[in-house]
Amino acid sequence: MVEKTKWKAWTDSETQALCALRAAGVTYRAISEILGRSQRSCEQQASKLNLTYGAGGSRVGDGEEFVSKDLDAYKSVSSLGKGKIAEDLVTIELTKRGFDVFVPYKPQHHTDIIVIDGSKACKIQVKSAIWDQGTGRFRVPLHRKDARNGKRFQYIEGDIDFFILYCLGIDASYVVPFNLCNDHAYANLYPHRPKLQQKGFNWENYKESYQLIDAFLTSSN
Repeated sequence: MVEKTKWKAWTDSETQALCALRAAGVTYRAISEILGRSQRSCEQQASKLNLTYGAGGSRVGDGEEFVSKDLDAYKSVSSLGKGKIAEDLVTIELTKRGFDVFVPYKPQHHTDIIVIDGSKACKIQVKSAIWDQGTGRFRVPLHRKDARNGKRFQYIEGDIDFFILYCLGIDASYVVPFNLCNDHAYANLYPHRPKLQQKGFNWENYKESYQLIDAFLTSSN
């Protein structure tokens, strides 16, 4: 007589691991080995969470379960507050990486952070990326907003050398040269889905690319 396997409830940590692994494109067989559960159990739990993939591996809301808990802390924070937090986190990250960082005295400046190396300065605009629950991605506008009428317009070349796009709640950042951003009104970011293949410009190529700032300062001195 074959002994029936006793069903064991999924813990929060197992569920988060399942979401993260599926978002990264890991197979159910591999997930089964990692979590010590049957492949069938992993498939059933993923189905309950709607972690299914359509054509091309994309799905509306994909990865939402992985990031939503960390994003809860920012729901009551204003847009200006989120922007300030993103600027502070980027300043800390740049300092940890050994850069000399300076912040403009004037608030709402078109340059949020200045990194200096010798006689060369690198001007950085920091943008906080917003989680879009409907599409399962982080989305960030790359144009300035006119406080008087709410309309958006492009930044001026020479005012910015790099955008740093920071995803609050998942602590992922994208360091992108300004000249690559100016033709885009928005950036759609998927730090929770590193294996996603995007059409057109792939922002994921610039995730955590702080070495580009170092190269910019070195080549310009």
